[in-house]
Parts: sequence; C-alpha cells; structure tokens
Amino acid sequence: MNKVKEDVLDIEDAITELETLPFGDMEFAKIDNHREMRVGYPEVVYGEGKTVEQVTKISEYMTSRGQNVLITRATPEMYGGIADKCGHAKYNALGKTITIINKPVEMTESKIVIVAAGTSDLPVVEEAYETCKMFGNSAEKIVDVGVAAYTDCSASSKESGKPRWLSLSQAWKGLLRVLSEVWWQSRS
Repeated sequence: MNKVKEDVLDIEDAITELETLPFGDMEFAKIDNHREMRVGYPEVVYGEGKTVEQVTKISEYMTSRGQNVLITRATPEMYGGIADKCGHAKYNALGKTITIINKPVEMTESKIVIVAAGTSDLPVVEEAYETCKMFGNSAEKIVDVGVAAYTDCSASSKESGKPRWLSLSQAWKGLLRVLSEVWWQSRS
C-alpha cells in the first residue's frame, strides 16, 4: 500500500500483487508465495514427474517474484529449458538439482556435516549439500567413510569445528543410533 501511496505502484498492479500474495496458481501447480515469509526459505520444487515446460514456467514465475529457486530430481533436459530463460541457473548433475539465486542467501550459524558411507550415496549427498546451501547453512561433505573408516570421519570433521546437525545417508540407516551416540560423545 505504501508503494501505491508513493505512486511507485498503480492500483491495478497492487490488486494483482494482493491476489497472488498467498500463492500463484499456474493451473498445473500452486506456488506458495508465503513460504519464505513463514519459514525463511522459498518453496522447493520436486521436479520428478513434471515436464520441462512446467519446471521452466515455475522457475520463471518464482524468479519474477525475486525468489530463489531449488529444483530437486531435475533432469539435464529441465536444466536446458531453464538455462535458456534464466542464464544464471546452475545444475548439479550428480545431485540432480537446479539452483537459481535471485537474491543473497541469508547465512545461518548452522554447520551441517553430510556423511556418506559409500560412493553409491553421492547423489543423496549432493542433493543434501545443495539444499543446505540454499537454506543458508554452511555444509561439509565427508564421503566414502564406510563403517570401518568411522575414525577417519571423526578426525576429518574435527578440523571444521562442531557441527550442529549430522546427516547420515541411507547406507548407514541401521547404524544411525549407535554411531550418532559415539560421534557426539567423542566430540564432547
């Protein structure tokens, strides 16, 4: 309303903005425009099952609103369509993510260490890494540690200070409770 009052925005454009304030209806998708105000980061787009045209339109819409864009489960074809419209889009082929930074990401004090037991976990690690960065967290990747290399993992992470959160990928699922307890006890 201040923009209307200051003649920066006309009334018709202000009405359009108010109509799309809670969400943008694209017929095939509804984009949550309030998410960033509510939780501090924009909506994440799950690319799997969407067409190149759909993710491109979603990216254009979010970019037009100044939102940062994170698309997961993206394909090279999706990236090609988006890169034609948003030249600053970046594609992480291994993590299958597309990121578009339209405004500075506000960094938190959180330190996240992403640990992977084996190389088959690298796609999950890369997706998690890109997500951490988009949500303003510094992140460190420690990969291919396996169960036998737990001490290497512990020594490696000591160089970067205490993490506030630790993510263990799928291969460690059964060992999560034990390793988490040992990890945090050894760092105290």
